[in-house]
Amino acid sequence: MSCQRCGSDNQNSFGSEVNIHFPGREGLDKPAVLVFPMLVVCQRCGFTEFTIRESELHLLAEGLSHAKSPGEDERTQGASGLEPSGLAAH
Repeated sequence: MSCQRCGSDNQNSFGSEVNIHFPGREGLDKPAVLVFPMLVVCQRCGFTEFTIRESELHLLAEGLSHAKSPGEDERTQGASGLEPSGLAAH
């Protein structure tokens, strides 16, 4: 698979641990979610991708649903940068 950013085929996988914090002031009172994804790192440009396991994704979704205030919709919550299918960083 080629890098989404630069098209290079020079990518390697690495084990990792990522500590995800919930957004907003209410997120300060919630425990962070520690996930252990495999990172796919482009050795040419540094673009990095990973996917969060379903069990860990459930913890994030559960924490976000408790963080919503009355009247807040899904589009507002999506502004946190958390994607339902995983995260990409660069």
